[in-house]
Amino acid sequence: MSQSNPYAPSHSAPHDDLGIRKVKVRVWDLFRRSFRSLGDQYWLFLGITLLGMLIGSAVPMGLIMGPVLVGIYACYIERERTGRADFQTMFKGFENFLEPFLFTFQLIADRNLKGIDAVKLSVQGTLKNFWGVLWCLIVVTFVALLGALMCYLPLFLLMPVTFGVFYVLYRDIYGPVPLLPEDPWTEVQDAELID
Repeated sequence: MSQSNPYAPSHSAPHDDLGIRKVKVRVWDLFRRSFRSLGDQYWLFLGITLLGMLIGSAVPMGLIMGPVLVGIYACYIERERTGRADFQTMFKGFENFLEPFLFTFQLIADRNLKGIDAVKLSVQGTLKNFWGVLWCLIVVTFVALLGALMCYLPLFLLMPVTFGVFYVLYRDIYGPVPLLPEDPWTEVQDAELID
């Protein structure tokens, strides 16, 4: 079965030596690509995100929310690299601990960076794409508020897709992961890059 990789841009982008690219952020396209990327594992990702949020909020002051988020994004990375994710991957986030910046969790899960290095790279990528990232945050927050107004059920059902939106945006900005030779995702989606 051949599926497209909704994360990967189809052409190389101008980027600096840190791999950070300036991209045009199309939020609804991020939602579409995020939903497509979950494929037949949508319900698994719904369980991962719900359990992750439950575990992360069980400890006062969000002390373990950072590792939980790293683990959730590690599941997205595993799905991208192997075509499948599993529940145990969510707990790998406890190997690293850090307070958040927008792409910090993805950088730790993807590149195994130390906390301060991930924060620095996250800030650089966010600042380089500030208006697009801000617009994405506004739209995702608005969609979440609409879901909350509808008795929270749509909010919970959209949770894996919204996590995916930030993962797809991360991929657009920081570039694709090295693909495995047997990678089932052969078609590549395009992130519009800005020179």
